[in-house]
Amino acid sequence: MTACVDDREHEPAVIRMGNDIARHLEYLPPETAADQIAAHIERFWEPRMSEELLVHADRNDTTMHPLLLAAARRLRPPPA
Repeated sequence: MTACVDDREHEPAVIRMGNDIARHLEYLPPETAADQIAAHIERFWEPRMSEELLVHADRNDTTMHPLLLAAARRLRPPPA
């Protein structure tokens, strides 16, 4: 018997959690969903988690849900 392997178990925790949030908000228009994901991350995640997510976003990590990637771009402070 072959064991079923969940690909998500190989994702970093911040991506797995962020993707879960994104999937729950897919029913919203993309801009609204990305705004709400970013707001959730700012409100509830520790700064080190947000920073780790931004590292993955900077690498264009293909395991990131497109809404999560859009939200991560909103978390980046604007250039001075």
